[in-house]
Amino acid sequence: MILYLVRHAKSSWAERGISDHARPLNSRGLRDAPRMFERLYAHAPAPQLIVTSDAARAKATASVLATTLGYSAEQLQLDKGLYHADPERIASRARALPDSAAVAALVGHNPGMTYAANKLAGNLELDNLPTCGIVGIHFDGASWSELTTGVLCYFDYPKYSDGPLVRIPDSP
Repeated sequence: MILYLVRHAKSSWAERGISDHARPLNSRGLRDAPRMFERLYAHAPAPQLIVTSDAARAKATASVLATTLGYSAEQLQLDKGLYHADPERIASRARALPDSAAVAALVGHNPGMTYAANKLAGNLELDNLPTCGIVGIHFDGASWSELTTGVLCYFDYPKYSDGPLVRIPDSP
């Protein structure tokens, strides 16, 4: 099984008085998101299910991911609990994923995504998952409900000039 933890793309602070929950993506976020997900799709197994925070910037990022992969609306699920979720909530949501999706993505916010990546990938010590950054973690086992610690298998972010780090096992 592979879990992608995706931090939302760069958001806008231009509109004064707008709530944090309603902040949209800025032009850089709108530019980076398709490129990042095209790189993911070119180098690693695509998620079969995408679960996102219900905040505007996370939903927009997840929507770009879904569109880039040619997915339908059914493959994108909203989860209010991912809005500023802590690592325990993120891990709990991952454990609730359906086993029919061997590869899944959770789209959310920092600092939770960084902390969850470090907790779930035993070989990772990440200071900050950049905006639109993607951490892929491979887990042994046949059920998400048994998820414990996995191994980093994918890492990419917009300013990562070397291209994505990919260590995908032969069978996800």
